[in-house]
Amino acid sequence: MMSQTGDLTAAKEPEISVAWGGRENISLPPQPPMSVVKSIELVLPKDAVYLAGSSIKGQVVLILNSTLVDPIVKVELVGRGYVEWNEEIGASRDYSRDVICNNKADYVHKMKTFPVEDNWLSAGSHTFDFHFSLPPRLPSTFASKIGHVFYFVQASCMGREHILAKKRMYLLVQGTSDFHKENPLQS
Repeated sequence: MMSQTGDLTAAKEPEISVAWGGRENISLPPQPPMSVVKSIELVLPKDAVYLAGSSIKGQVVLILNSTLVDPIVKVELVGRGYVEWNEEIGASRDYSRDVICNNKADYVHKMKTFPVEDNWLSAGSHTFDFHFSLPPRLPSTFASKIGHVFYFVQASCMGREHILAKKRMYLLVQGTSDFHKENPLQS
């Protein structure tokens, strides 16, 4: 409880008195403060497969519990690949030593920050439309024991440089081949 000098550090959590079968005090666990953001969702076609060079259209739906001042609402399209394998080294080819070779690649990284009128959003639901074009030459989504290529769309809401909410959805991307156009041996 608070002392007469106004010292707030002496304040305690409220207690509940339980009288069933005896007298016992149970302290409530501290409750996290209610977040301004109730939820953030990505709306995209279900089970869609995107071709390299095609468009991705969707929406970010942000639901707020209270007013948010100076928000940053954005969506990103990211495509990354990673491979890793073991390889012998040296002229003696000592097979007892493993050296891991790896390679990382960013195939696409696009971002859109949504304009917010008057730099605040009221409590309730807000919908933001987005559109991205995939580059024409991309590897297909895949996963194996030596590597993977993956693509995702990620929406986020920030306030005062803190991430308040984030949502990520993985995409299936099918690469296209220009082999027939570029192969001069085929006639």
